[in-house]
Amino acid sequence: MGRTDGKRMSRGKKLRFAILAAVLGLLVLEGGAWLIDLKTGFHGQVIRALERIKPEVGPVAAAKELTGPKDLMHVRSASGEVPLGGPYLIGGVLVPGVKSAPSSVAYRVADAQRDSRRKIFVVGGSVAFGFPFDYVESFSALLQERLDEREYLVLPAAQVGWTSGELVPLVGQIADRFSPSAVILLLGNNEWTHWTPPDQSAVSPVLLRIYRWFSWSRLASLGLYWRMKSWEKRQGEGLQEGSDRYDSHRQLRGYEYALMYPAREFDGEAWEKTRNAFLDNFGHNIRLMIQKARSSGARVIVCTMPFQYKLSPAWKHRQPLAYDAANRDQVAASLAQAAASLKRGDARKAIVALDKALVVEPKVPMLRHLKARALELSGKFLEAERWYGRARDAMVGNLGGVESLNNRLREIAREEGATLVDLRVEFDRHQHALGGFFNRDLIADDCHPTPEGQRVIAKALARALRAPARITSRDRER
Repeated sequence: MGRTDGKRMSRGKKLRFAILAAVLGLLVLEGGAWLIDLKTGFHGQVIRALERIKPEVGPVAAAKELTGPKDLMHVRSASGEVPLGGPYLIGGVLVPGVKSAPSSVAYRVADAQRDSRRKIFVVGGSVAFGFPFDYVESFSALLQERLDEREYLVLPAAQVGWTSGELVPLVGQIADRFSPSAVILLLGNNEWTHWTPPDQSAVSPVLLRIYRWFSWSRLASLGLYWRMKSWEKRQGEGLQEGSDRYDSHRQLRGYEYALMYPAREFDGEAWEKTRNAFLDNFGHNIRLMIQKARSSGARVIVCTMPFQYKLSPAWKHRQPLAYDAANRDQVAASLAQAAASLKRGDARKAIVALDKALVVEPKVPMLRHLKARALELSGKFLEAERWYGRARDAMVGNLGGVESLNNRLREIAREEGATLVDLRVEFDRHQHALGGFFNRDLIADDCHPTPEGQRVIAKALARALRAPARITSRDRER
């Protein structure tokens, strides 16, 4: 009897010891994760990522402050890039020259205080980050080479995937704590990143709540961070499919996939209101960033966005066949007729069919895109370029509205007295000088500049930084 009780007590002690050891082990791992977070700030990135994947029907308003430590930000690492281990494929297209995955490092207030050079901060999304090429090929590195390294320090503080609303507090933190000499704003591609149209399935609310609950633990957040990095890589390879096999990354250039998967439902009036709300929000956030940067005495340079002219209309979102449902069948028939004519190489007949539909539905992006293709086949490259640009501006959702966003940037830079670097125009001019069109040599994938495009940006920014800043009435008042 005594031996049995002893065995039971022994087993009980072993169980308690095992539980205690497990708890202590988890605490040690949690403590280690906290230390990693202090150096890298991954927890804040996870929290922001969970916010980004939350389904949204409207624009992202300016956040009041950044999540995470206030004495550091993340800038692109000049070294430490991780080899990809395979080719960079996006939308079925191989992008040459991409060898590694860019990474970030923590840049602290103490680092800024120790360095007496004039600091130039680059703010924006993945284009401003220099993705997907190595740091030495990025425009930030090339700009640094063009400036006196003893006097200037270029800091790529861009954050991949961030909207203008998320970037507002980042500019505020730069202005308040890092003593910038200049702030370069290069953004616009991510404004519709969070938006979920009515006919597309969203992330499971239950799964999102579970992720948020676990994210309070630094250890669990570290696991989520690694999982999200893996998910982002799969997205870049075009492996994410919807419930009906629509793949948002299927076709990088062309129109065939867009014709196969048009929007199932489309409310033209509601979309116009949504589009205008996003544009107004973007403009408001740009003004806030300019004002916040100037509050520290920094010079502000605003850049327009160069773009991939021939991007498939189906990239990231389905596109409407008509703004008015009554015209849907007519447009569908015209598109089918035009596509068949283009397949036969009959550009003239395709244009006749498309122009007939454009009379009743002038804003449909697929009509504009196919007309651009027909003009290209006819050898009318400048006119085709204009129509590809119109198609891009009409595209619903992510990477759409590009010229409307650029026009807001031009308008606000003029009104606020900021320096404007019109990269959209610079890219066109450079590509035409190379004897080509459509940013063929300057945009690598859906929106990111090639190494040649990076050189165009660096040259334009260096020229702007060397030119004297405009003196406005607001400057005189200060």
